Amino acid sequence: RALLSLETGSRVLAQRWIDFEEVAEGEPGERDVEIVITRDMAPNVYVSATLLQPHQGKQNDRPIRLYGTIPLEVEDPQTRLQPSITAPDEIKPRETFELEVSEQNGRAMIYTVAIVDEGLLGLTRFTTPDLHRAFYRREALGVRTWDLYDYVIGAYGGELERLLALGGDGAAESIDPRDEKKRFPPVVRFLGPFGLEVGETAIHEVELPDTIGAVRIMLVAGSDDAYGSAEKSVFVRDKLMLLATLPRVLGPGEEFRLPATVFVTDPDVKNVEVELDVDDHFEVKGESLARLQFEKTGDQLAFFSVETRPRLGRGHVALRARGEGASAEHQVAIEIRAPNPETVRQVRRVLQPGERWSTEVVPHGMAGTNRVGLEVSSVPPMNLGRRLRYLIRYPYGCVEQLTSSVFPQLFLPSLVRLEEGQAKEVQSNVSAGIGRLRAFQMGSGAFAYWPGSYRGESDWGTSYAGHFLVEASRLGYHIPVGMLSDWLAYQRRAAQSWLTGGGRSALGQAYRLYTLALAGKPEMGAMNRLREGGGLASPAKWLLAAAYHRAGQREAADELVRGDGFAPGAYDTTSASFGSALRDRAIFLLGLVELGRQEKAVEMAGRISAELARDRWYSTQSTAFSLMALAHHVGGAGDDVAFSFSRSVGGEEAEPVVSDAPIHREEWLAFPEEGGAVELENTSSRVLYVSISSVGVPPAGTEQASSRDLSIDVVYKDLAGEPIDLTRLEQGRDFVVEVLVTNTLDRAIENLALAHVMPSGWEIRNPRMELGESKGPASFDSQDVRDDRVYTYFGLKAKEQKRFRVLLNAAYLGRFYQPSISVEAMYDAAVHARTQGVWVEVSETAEMAEEAEGAEGAEGAKGAKGANVVEMAEQTDEGAQARSVTRADDAPPG
Repeated sequence: RALLSLETGSRVLAQRWIDFEEVAEGEPGERDVEIVITRDMAPNVYVSATLLQPHQGKQNDRPIRLYGTIPLEVEDPQTRLQPSITAPDEIKPRETFELEVSEQNGRAMIYTVAIVDEGLLGLTRFTTPDLHRAFYRREALGVRTWDLYDYVIGAYGGELERLLALGGDGAAESIDPRDEKKRFPPVVRFLGPFGLEVGETAIHEVELPDTIGAVRIMLVAGSDDAYGSAEKSVFVRDKLMLLATLPRVLGPGEEFRLPATVFVTDPDVKNVEVELDVDDHFEVKGESLARLQFEKTGDQLAFFSVETRPRLGRGHVALRARGEGASAEHQVAIEIRAPNPETVRQVRRVLQPGERWSTEVVPHGMAGTNRVGLEVSSVPPMNLGRRLRYLIRYPYGCVEQLTSSVFPQLFLPSLVRLEEGQAKEVQSNVSAGIGRLRAFQMGSGAFAYWPGSYRGESDWGTSYAGHFLVEASRLGYHIPVGMLSDWLAYQRRAAQSWLTGGGRSALGQAYRLYTLALAGKPEMGAMNRLREGGGLASPAKWLLAAAYHRAGQREAADELVRGDGFAPGAYDTTSASFGSALRDRAIFLLGLVELGRQEKAVEMAGRISAELARDRWYSTQSTAFSLMALAHHVGGAGDDVAFSFSRSVGGEEAEPVVSDAPIHREEWLAFPEEGGAVELENTSSRVLYVSISSVGVPPAGTEQASSRDLSIDVVYKDLAGEPIDLTRLEQGRDFVVEVLVTNTLDRAIENLALAHVMPSGWEIRNPRMELGESKGPASFDSQDVRDDRVYTYFGLKAKEQKRFRVLLNAAYLGRFYQPSISVEAMYDAAVHARTQGVWVEVSETAEMAEEAEGAEGAEGAKGAKGANVVEMAEQTDEGAQARSVTRADDAPPG
């Protein structure tokens, strides 16, 4: 007999027995079985058969029972919609066109429409979503089948697998989401959702921005259990079109040649004028109007010489073309980036009750980069504005640095009164940090130091990231499903398996135990083993005491730290805990707050705030941990922190401030570039701590080469390996930059960061695709290749040196600045090396120059030869002379 069963991903639809007559050996024994297809079987059904032969009298050598299953694909026509799109085959930019939507069988549906540039879709090979395929793809067999025959008749008594796990779904299609800020606004229009009634046709009016090429209209629709999609590709073009080509970024004071490509598709368009318009970030050198003559359809180039002014921000360039009644416009927004990091100058003052103080503040950076801010506090100063800015703007992004950038922001509402916009920004930053941390989490639940790092989990980084997640969850932030529970499971396993002298630090174990207790999951056994092991340093004692206190064991906590002298650890190297004396004092403060020792906490908070108030560099770990511990102290002190003061800025009296938060911060956006007087008066009955900060970016060329404990050597070579002069390169040339970093110490240096920012006129070719890694996978821990820079993270053994190579292309004509190339220990800024910045030039090739010179006399013959006259203002090195160049039609573009 055979048991035939029809099964789906969730249940058994039907089953029946089928009888077989006795079959002699060697003869086929087959039965045809008819199955009636029903809607319940969509999208697929599994036909399973279990064949049983008699125990006695069996006349063949087949097993007593056999099992098999096959899937049947079933499609219900009623689950498929047939939406239809009607649109012109060709449309013009900036003109409205009509889009008609209907369903071929007149069925009702709900739909959305997306109109997207085909170029963007091609980057990720994006196809129009097939909803029917997605919702009706093959389902895995969800019915478990047990083989009970061995229990009934133990004929052959062997060990058999009694649970048959059969079936499997198709491979999931993964989508790589990309959230890149693009300089050019993408051509994307999204419409809907809309409802379409039975037999109805909907009409939508759509206007596209200035674009050239093609767009794809994608429609997806649904109705109850039915789904469908449709698409249509539409050309976007006009008889006159315009496209500009600029570098990805620019720097202050740089000069570049801007090529504008003019496309003519109508033979009636003969004469075209191209005009360049720029905002106050740029200055056009020479003519801003070019005239082109077309004898036939095609494209020609117009060139303009442009210089960026010494200011930062987002600049805008607009090109307009007119000819024979046709017109076109093209706009580009481009970032003017800083050639140097911003610097901070501060003035501080302690104001006694009733005291008045006046000072002169003069911004020191380039125009557009200066910001002047005020910070007044009734608690010992934290230098909050400067330290937070440092954490948020820190360019690198390991798990520790990412956590440090958002951890103190959790507690800002308890320190500073935030406006609605500021509160939303903080929430957005914290939520984004939580999302980014997901990329660092490993399958074990731990966090790696870099995403996908082969070095395994980061011991301190795992506890630090989990500490942040626990606090964020407590404050109401959403944590992705499984992120916190997986981390907790790992922390518990690691805590239980930790052994004294096992190569993992007691400080790391103490921190792990504190985070578990903070999460409400204390590991008492592991805590007792660590305490009984003895020999704990002060930071480990206070973290473990805080864990005991959180677990309700207050006597054990007090006993553990009784008589402790608050001795910070000795950190001669960038240790795995990223420690420093300041970070350890923050640990002491955190423990004092946990144990309720307010008097000692006030003393420790004063020492920490005095350190933060100094003009001294601290690592991201030291800064963030200190701010977090101070926020716990201030928030839990319960003291009255209200204060008031008045101030005038630039001679204008501002509204008096009455603050019920311990810190008041404000930024003076309209502070005069030439400087001005600031006057404050303490109108409260308590001592106030005042700090005025001036933040600005110094101009290019002010940085100096220096080194300590590291050396850096930069060499530029052609593809054959011969040295070249980087200060003058021909346009279009490929070349290689080699950076050699050497550790001059007799000890290893970990967590080094090499920051290599390129001139605006050069483009980076992906080093992984083009050259590979110079010393194999172990040459660096992580590398971040961006539009205009490469960040490389690595470590060096004693006296070791490593060489890193990047392939570049001299892409844009002009004069650009090569900023300083620097390498530093991320947790000890004293260990560093950097080069001096230099100006570089990208010039025409010899062939292009000869063609340009030969075309200068073509003005009189342009009617006969159809020459394209392009006026270009070409600057000499001194920028004192301009000349007019005529380009012939046969000159190659670029």
